[in-house]
Amino acid sequence: VEEALEMVELTLDRAMASQTRYVKIIHGRGTGALQSSIRQYCRSSPYIKNFRVGEPTEGGDGVTMIELQ
Repeated sequence: VEEALEMVELTLDRAMASQTRYVKIIHGRGTGALQSSIRQYCRSSPYIKNFRVGEPTEGGDGVTMIELQ
Protein backbone atom coordinates (compact mmCIF):
# COMPACT_ATOMS: atom_id res chain seq x y z
CA VAL A 1 0.00 0.00 0.00
CA GLU A 2 2.78 2.45 0.91
CA GLU A 3 4.48 2.03 -2.47
CA ALA A 4 1.17 2.47 -4.30
CA LEU A 5 0.39 5.66 -2.40
CA GLU A 6 3.81 7.03 -3.34
CA MET A 7 2.99 6.28 -6.98
CA VAL A 8 -0.39 8.01 -6.65
CA GLU A 9 1.28 11.09 -5.18
CA LEU A 10 3.86 11.16 -7.98
CA THR A 11 1.10 10.78 -10.57
CA LEU A 12 -0.83 13.67 -9.03
CA ASP A 13 2.34 15.82 -8.95
CA ARG A 14 2.85 15.18 -12.66
CA ALA A 15 -0.80 15.81 -13.46
CA MET A 16 -0.75 19.13 -11.61
CA ALA A 17 2.46 20.16 -13.37
CA SER A 18 0.92 19.43 -16.77
CA GLN A 19 -2.38 21.09 -15.78
CA THR A 20 -4.33 17.86 -16.19
CA ARG A 21 -7.73 18.16 -14.55
CA TYR A 22 -8.77 14.51 -14.20
CA VAL A 23 -6.87 11.36 -13.18
CA LYS A 24 -8.05 7.76 -13.18
CA ILE A 25 -6.38 5.53 -10.59
CA ILE A 26 -6.74 1.82 -11.34
CA HIS A 27 -6.35 -0.18 -8.13
CA GLY A 28 -8.58 -3.19 -8.74
CA ARG A 29 -10.89 -4.77 -6.22
CA GLY A 30 -8.83 -7.45 -4.44
CA THR A 31 -9.08 -7.34 -0.66
CA GLY A 32 -10.03 -3.66 -0.69
CA ALA A 33 -6.96 -2.56 1.27
CA LEU A 34 -5.43 -0.60 -1.62
CA GLN A 35 -8.78 0.85 -2.68
CA SER A 36 -9.51 1.99 0.87
CA SER A 37 -6.05 3.52 1.35
CA ILE A 38 -6.20 5.43 -1.92
CA ARG A 39 -9.63 6.83 -1.17
CA GLN A 40 -8.54 7.82 2.33
CA TYR A 41 -5.56 9.61 0.78
CA CYS A 42 -7.97 11.41 -1.58
CA ARG A 43 -9.93 12.77 1.37
CA SER A 44 -6.85 14.53 2.76
CA SER A 45 -4.88 15.53 -0.34
CA PRO A 46 -4.70 19.26 -1.06
CA TYR A 47 -4.41 18.40 -4.80
CA ILE A 48 -7.85 16.81 -4.99
CA LYS A 49 -11.04 18.77 -5.46
CA ASN A 50 -13.35 15.72 -5.78
CA PHE A 51 -13.11 11.98 -6.23
CA ARG A 52 -15.56 9.19 -6.90
CA VAL A 53 -15.94 5.51 -7.67
CA GLY A 54 -15.72 4.79 -11.38
CA GLU A 55 -18.87 4.28 -13.40
CA PRO A 56 -19.37 0.72 -14.72
CA THR A 57 -17.99 1.80 -18.12
CA GLU A 58 -14.89 3.31 -16.42
CA GLY A 59 -13.99 0.25 -14.36
CA GLY A 60 -16.53 0.45 -11.55
CA ASP A 61 -15.31 -0.06 -7.99
CA GLY A 62 -11.87 -1.07 -9.28
CA VAL A 63 -10.98 2.54 -10.10
CA THR A 64 -11.07 5.91 -8.39
CA MET A 65 -11.77 8.94 -10.57
CA ILE A 66 -10.08 12.13 -9.33
CA GLU A 67 -10.72 15.77 -10.17
CA LEU A 68 -7.76 17.99 -9.35
CA GLN A 69 -7.85 21.55 -7.97
